[in-house]
Amino acid sequence: MHTSRIAGTAAGLLLAVALTGCGGSPGDASSEDFCAVWKADSGNDVDAVRDRAEDLDEVGTPGDIDDAARNGFEVFVEQLGEVDEAQLRELDQVAADASGLADVYGIDEDDAADVIAFFDYANGTCADAG
Repeated sequence: MHTSRIAGTAAGLLLAVALTGCGGSPGDASSEDFCAVWKADSGNDVDAVRDRAEDLDEVGTPGDIDDAARNGFEVFVEQLGEVDEAQLRELDQVAADASGLADVYGIDEDDAADVIAFFDYANGTCADAG
């Protein structure tokens, strides 16, 4: 009986590790850690912007983020990590709405709307952070 309980526990731990590896960025960042990365200025240099995407991916989001904003975070980080010079220039000139983001990034408008939800979440969460 102990053997099956140990095997069941080990299988559960392996599943948890496997799901964590597939789940993307962490979802338990402190607001302070998240906001420090969110507020960091990466400028308009492609390499610096891509580095910022890695930093965001590494820190993840606080646990209180809703599903749409969390999806927007994942989409934003992925797109930011692959951004090129032309996209950076275009982003400076595009309206910050779902249609504009969808055009620049080449994503569907639902994902773009989620990116906007993430921006709203991040800006609201970090408004009072040092």
